Amino acid sequence: MSLITAVREASPISRSIAPTLPPVSRVHLDLLQFDFLRATELAALSCSRWIGRGEKNAADAAAVDAIRAVFDGMEMRGEIIIGEGIKDDAPGLFQGEKVGKWGHGTPRVDIAIDPLDGTTNLSKGLPNAISCIAAAIRHDENIPALQLVPSFYMRKLAYPAAMETACRNDPSLRPDIDAPFSEVIAQTARALKKKPHEVVVMCLDRPRNQAIIEGAREAGATLRLIADGDILAALAPAVASSGIDLYAGIGGGPEAVLAAVGLRCLGGEMLGRMWTRDPAELAELQADGWGERLHRVYHAEDLARGHDMLFVASGISDSSLLRGICRDGANATTHSVLMRPQAPAVRYVQSAHHETPATTTGTSVAEQRRFDRPAVCATNGKRSPLRETSDARGAAFTGIVLVGAPGSGKGTIGKILNRIDGFAHISSGDVIRQSMAEKLLDVDGQTTLAQGGFICDAQLWRLFDSHLASLLQHDKTFGYSKQLVLDGVPRTRAQVDELAKRVDVRAILYFECNNLDVLRERLSHRSLVEGRIDDGVQEVMQNRFRLFEEETAPLLEAYPASMVHRIDATLRPAHVLADVLAQINRLG
Repeated sequence: MSLITAVREASPISRSIAPTLPPVSRVHLDLLQFDFLRATELAALSCSRWIGRGEKNAADAAAVDAIRAVFDGMEMRGEIIIGEGIKDDAPGLFQGEKVGKWGHGTPRVDIAIDPLDGTTNLSKGLPNAISCIAAAIRHDENIPALQLVPSFYMRKLAYPAAMETACRNDPSLRPDIDAPFSEVIAQTARALKKKPHEVVVMCLDRPRNQAIIEGAREAGATLRLIADGDILAALAPAVASSGIDLYAGIGGGPEAVLAAVGLRCLGGEMLGRMWTRDPAELAELQADGWGERLHRVYHAEDLARGHDMLFVASGISDSSLLRGICRDGANATTHSVLMRPQAPAVRYVQSAHHETPATTTGTSVAEQRRFDRPAVCATNGKRSPLRETSDARGAAFTGIVLVGAPGSGKGTIGKILNRIDGFAHISSGDVIRQSMAEKLLDVDGQTTLAQGGFICDAQLWRLFDSHLASLLQHDKTFGYSKQLVLDGVPRTRAQVDELAKRVDVRAILYFECNNLDVLRERLSHRSLVEGRIDDGVQEVMQNRFRLFEEETAPLLEAYPASMVHRIDATLRPAHVLADVLAQINRLG
């Protein structure tokens, strides 16, 4: 991919002059900044093929793969402080994950990342989708430069540099995040020397933000509601051309850290406080030691410490900050912004790309690399090509089986493993739901599923075999380059023998969770997040738990005890993933 870059520097932003940095730190960022830029450009190119196609997880995965491919070659000791994937139940770069070469003497870099901010917008072909990264040099190994935000949501109030300057001159103008929003608008109007009806407010259109929406309307302010794109929205008040004076409301917690870095670069300010969805999340965070910090009001400088940092974003679809991807045959143009607090300018970068077949066909960078090397299992980087056929039974595939009660988290882990070269996750639930969408499942099967039951074996194997055939048609090497990660099959003792005709099962990973309250809570949350209404119906839940105990759990006895490995599914997803990878490494 050839790259021609034009850089346009905007006028200096009005802000205080940053202290002089240690020369070595500035050199580090000077060397790394264009690698981070290249990562967001490739992410934007990779997922832009999914614009308007309704496949937000596929677009997100393409962006993640592109960024990971760049990170692998960067001279840094990077750690993901704010990531995604587990939060969104999608493949991602996860909190605590180490990235970069980790060579001796390379800089320690904390990273906050959102490979695709505005997933819903992109899936519907709407504006305001970007790929963005915030990074900061960590000078003290024990003190992160970026603040971890453990809550799913955070209440935010972002405003421009002009208002922050006015607040310093007149403390009575400083907004209170807990004050009635009509009062905040009145303060903003005085600080910006406007009338209340001239103040423009941006807010996520969510029921949880109804008080903000009503307060803006009560004050007579202009209100702009958005469906998605929390990071861009928080940056908008600090961008003069956006026409936005305030961003307010409850949005993503991790996204607040990326916005904080961007606002520090632009000279704006943000107030934020963690906001819990329900008593269960509150209790969990308190148990994890967050306690009083849940009530703390964070400023941008609390979320992003120091001055040795950068913010970079590339547009996917058009926004007030950046144009989206422009295509002309095999050529594409990306539009990006690169900012640093100590720099005298905000750099707008326009790059011309000649796309390779990988990008032209919509295949992500990491996916394309799979065709150029043998499959690599999770064995500390050792290459372990899989067999094309297995044993005397003639199974054409090899694989591992994930077994666990509904809500045990096996689906989440399966999706993560799917992003590792050499593994292919097959969820019977996903296959069945796809068949329902395509009207391939009869009425009896649909009724049984709605009640929490299993479809008949004949239907299951017809759908399973059809799915395998489609995978083989798409990738002729699939039979010997991938190890299957099976989730939801087998579900009964009778299905064990039938599966053996198709797959040589190497191991069973049993996701053990005996706490029904935990399982119910997870299913209820999934029903809200994914719109799977049946997950939230108590009768359906109970039937699924009963079927698991009566039909699925006994199938563990069909396999030798040495093949069954227990995973504590009550732990946090990151810990469960670590245990699963450790078991796979032991298996070789």
